[in-house]
Amino acid sequence: MRPLFFFIVGVFAMSSASLAQPAMWDVDEMRSSLSFVFEQEGESFKGDIEKFSSDIRFDVGDLAQSIAHITIDLTSLSAGNAERDDALQSSDWFYLSKFPQAEFKTTELRQLGDRAFEADAVLSIRGIEKKIVLPFTLDFEGEDVHMVGALDMNRLDFGLGEGFWANPDFIGLSVIVRVEIFARRALSNADG
Repeated sequence: MRPLFFFIVGVFAMSSASLAQPAMWDVDEMRSSLSFVFEQEGESFKGDIEKFSSDIRFDVGDLAQSIAHITIDLTSLSAGNAERDDALQSSDWFYLSKFPQAEFKTTELRQLGDRAFEADAVLSIRGIEKKIVLPFTLDFEGEDVHMVGALDMNRLDFGLGEGFWANPDFIGLSVIVRVEIFARRALSNADG
């Protein structure tokens, strides 16, 4: 009987371990930010996206199971003045009446150093999906984490700025996307 008992206990323990998931993190939306920088006729401008939601499950010791899924509300986008905002909503740019959201989903996470990480991900804008690599840093303090990352993307890869706007002499092709996230380990994970 005893060998059977230990076998059952062992199987249960392995099954429980395989079901364990990386910790969930609650994002502080008031402190976190998503912004972008672009050039218009040689002058730099900064824009902000006020609303995005996050599903983040992350454990430095289990990067293979860790994920980040960010849903971005593009209707909350602001580029500094009403004229630019109106242009970005149009079909030549983000086409917000048809594509009000963008999505970012990680496919693989790597640790490059003590604080340095890299995420392979799929970014979807205007229904166009592209594979990207996002380098970022993490600073942990107790149950809190501060993440900073930046991505240099070509706007034409996502059909942003068609027709007249496609001319790089007027609007630069490079757009720097910056993300800063403040998050806390979810209570169910912290208490466990």
